[in-house]
Amino acid sequence: MVNQQEQSDLRWRKKRVKINMDPRKSMGVKLFLFFFITVFVIVGVVGTQSYRIAKDSILDEVSNSSEQTIIQARKNLDLVFDKYKDYSLEYIADENFMNNLKIFVEKQKGSLDYLSQQKEITANIRKTLSSMKNINGVTVFNLDGTGAASTYQINMNAIDKQDWFKSALNTRGEDMWIPSRQAGFVGGKNSIGLVRVLRDYDGPIAVLLVEINVDALASQLNDMKLTSSSAEGKGGIMMFDPASQGVIYAKDASQIGEQSHFMEFDDYSPDSVEGVFTTKQADGNNYLAIYNQSEVTGWVLTGEVRISDLLSSADRILLFIIIALALSAAVSILLGYIMVRIFANPLTQLKDLMNEGARGNLTVRIPVTSKDEIGQLGTSFNQMMEGILILVQQTGESAKQVMNSAIQLTESSKLTSASATEISAATEQIAQGATSLAREAERGNDLSGIIINRMENVVESNLEMNRAANEVNQFSGQGAAYMEELMEKTKSAEMITRDMMNKVNGLRETTSSINNILSVMSALTQQTNILSLNATIEAARAGEAGRGFAVVANEIRKLADESKQSIEVVGSITKKIQEEMNNTVDTLVGAYPLYQSQAEKVRDTSNILIQVKEQMDEFIQKSEEVTDSVQELNRAQQELNASITNVSAVSEETSASAQQVASISIEQLGMSNRLVDLSTELDNLSEALQKSLSSFRI
Repeated sequence: MVNQQEQSDLRWRKKRVKINMDPRKSMGVKLFLFFFITVFVIVGVVGTQSYRIAKDSILDEVSNSSEQTIIQARKNLDLVFDKYKDYSLEYIADENFMNNLKIFVEKQKGSLDYLSQQKEITANIRKTLSSMKNINGVTVFNLDGTGAASTYQINMNAIDKQDWFKSALNTRGEDMWIPSRQAGFVGGKNSIGLVRVLRDYDGPIAVLLVEINVDALASQLNDMKLTSSSAEGKGGIMMFDPASQGVIYAKDASQIGEQSHFMEFDDYSPDSVEGVFTTKQADGNNYLAIYNQSEVTGWVLTGEVRISDLLSSADRILLFIIIALALSAAVSILLGYIMVRIFANPLTQLKDLMNEGARGNLTVRIPVTSKDEIGQLGTSFNQMMEGILILVQQTGESAKQVMNSAIQLTESSKLTSASATEISAATEQIAQGATSLAREAERGNDLSGIIINRMENVVESNLEMNRAANEVNQFSGQGAAYMEELMEKTKSAEMITRDMMNKVNGLRETTSSINNILSVMSALTQQTNILSLNATIEAARAGEAGRGFAVVANEIRKLADESKQSIEVVGSITKKIQEEMNNTVDTLVGAYPLYQSQAEKVRDTSNILIQVKEQMDEFIQKSEEVTDSVQELNRAQQELNASITNVSAVSEETSASAQQVASISIEQLGMSNRLVDLSTELDNLSEALQKSLSSFRI
């Protein structure tokens, strides 16, 4: 027995050596890695976030500062532009100059007066020019584009036609700025053009061109820097015209007049007067770009700063973060080693003792030398082993008691299984009888339902017949009323026909009187015609003295002829009226008997409808009595159906209860059989538990 224990201890020590050699399963290594990663990640995240915040803050501050610098420079340039703008307005405000200019442009070119006036105007321009700086020269153009006067010593006829001249004429006298040209416009070099149409109330007189030296811009922008420690971009400080995209000012004079690269940036918006954005240029560096549009000329002042130079101070923060990460890694390694020494060794010893206890040695204990968490863990381990020892002893005694109880439970389970078999058979017979009763009740319920449906159909048919009889009765009453009304109207039509016959007869007599009158009038007309003829004959005999009388007699004869024609027309119309009246009388005489016959038929029809209404009233009364009887029978049938339904429900409940009892009995039988099996299994487990407890050392 001792040799077996020594061999077991040897195997356990070899296994412990193998376990200690695997660092992945070491608690100390896990604590070290957790502490190291936590410190390293926290320092890295805090440092990275600090670097990002510092970089963003520096970039925002420099961006705002550079933007304000550009805005202030643009305002200073606007003041300069306003000064030259006011200078051009002085010519319009000089009434004497404008009058002389108006007289000058109207004179014939090449005449002595023209040349004299030209010298006077040139002298006046040079006089005003002496008070201004950075103006290369001033030129006045005629409205046809030819030169009129200039401060340059050149022949006016040699001045080329200017490409901007047509656009200037379309203005209403406001100033127009022309982008800079290295060769100038007329005689100056590297000039910016300010053009204004000189006009009075009568219209334009001439066009004024002021050539401003680019040094006027250079004096404001050459010494300007957006930052003191940053390199500028390709454009540096630059001004360009959005319309022509040409460069107006650049520190590198060779770029003046070329197309501005600023327009190629995707983030630049021509519709915005100011803005700040970042862009990547051809050298691979990111640049901060700022722009602001002049309120006077519409030109855009831009500035570009390399972002990497702006963030040089933030790079020092990044270096500090890297050093802090290296130091935190070294400190973490040192603290991790100390933690391994403090925690790993006691835990390893505790693990070895627990493995010994797992093999059945419940007498092992760990020496406690401290009161910290490790010491408390050792005390808890000793208490646990004491509790397990007591538990194993109690489990042995309980296993013996369980074995005895299992034997008694097996015998009781066999008796319960036999009783459950008998109960299940009796319950099955009860369930079959209840099922038959429920089936018959269900059949009676179905038959009763069919009878109820038929009775309801009879009631509905009877009600429908009553409604139809009521409608027939109502229609019969309406028909009788309508026939009565028709009979009254037929009598009225008969009376109206009789009156019409009387009136037509009277009208016929009146027409005969009209014919008599027309006959008299026809005779009078004929007599008048004869008299007029006699008068004409007598007038012819009287000669010249009877000519007037002959005219009158002729007119009377014409009137007699016209009267005769009218009487004949009236006679024909009257004759036609008499014929129509005779036809009307014949028609009315034929229609009068028909009206009398119609009145008799209407009277007979009215009597028939009255008899129909009386018969329908008697039919409706009998039908209502039948409906009441059928409804009473339907109510009785419904009560019978309810009783059958209750019987069916009780039968179904009884059948369900019997089936449930049978099911429970069957289930109880199965449980009894299962209980017998479990009792046998419990007996076997008790024996196995006794064997297992014998392996512990107590």
